[in-house]
Amino acid sequence: MDGKGRVSIPVEFRRALEANDPDWVEGDNPRMFIHYGDNLKGGLEVYTIKAQDEMEEIVDQMDFGPERELSMDYFISSTQEVRLDDTGRAVLPMHLRQKLALEDGMNILARGRGATFEMWNPDTFEDVRTASRTEYLASQPANFDPKSLLNAARNKRDEQRQQGRD
Repeated sequence: MDGKGRVSIPVEFRRALEANDPDWVEGDNPRMFIHYGDNLKGGLEVYTIKAQDEMEEIVDQMDFGPERELSMDYFISSTQEVRLDDTGRAVLPMHLRQKLALEDGMNILARGRGATFEMWNPDTFEDVRTASRTEYLASQPANFDPKSLLNAARNKRDEQRQQGRD
């Protein structure tokens, strides 16, 4: 991040932003939505225009009540639309830089998450990831093998495929 709060967005993420913006045309700068609510402790989650539109549609269809209010706060009210500049940089407003505890010249970790990506202060990311992993592993048996997660997911996928054929 430079002194003006500009962050370079990796090219593969820029291509995904372009592909998932129904209004984007060649020569335009892509747009994205940055989620900064407390649902991602210490990081920012970035959504494409298409993903944000889908999220807003889901929230709009929810029954009125505390779940909808919470979803509105996290996924709609705590977002900011940002357009990249001609060099593929996004300007992070001061409140987002403060959330990540970023300083001028600091590197930002960008982590792809399927339909979204995250931006983190690398030190915070490592602390959060280590704490989360340690907590999860402590809840597992001593002989826990992480490969078992893949096996369980594979079995679930195969069951769903089989049910679709029946």
